[in-house]
Amino acid sequence: MWRQPFQRPMNIQQQDHSDDLNRHLDYFSTLDQASIRLAMDCSSSTVAGLMVLTAGALDCLYIQV
Repeated sequence: MWRQPFQRPMNIQQQDHSDDLNRHLDYFSTLDQASIRLAMDCSSSTVAGLMVLTAGALDCLYIQV
């Protein structure tokens, strides 16, 4: 989700990043689910944004543009 918008304009060859994906999934599985917010694009069923709050502070923010 994060790499593709960056790789396309930079003309970087896409690679298999399954290890990175697994690390991200492991990280998110340690968080309190109530602190994670997803914004979905209903027309394409893709994630449009992601926000994680930790102790009331913004910990992670991703917005697909």
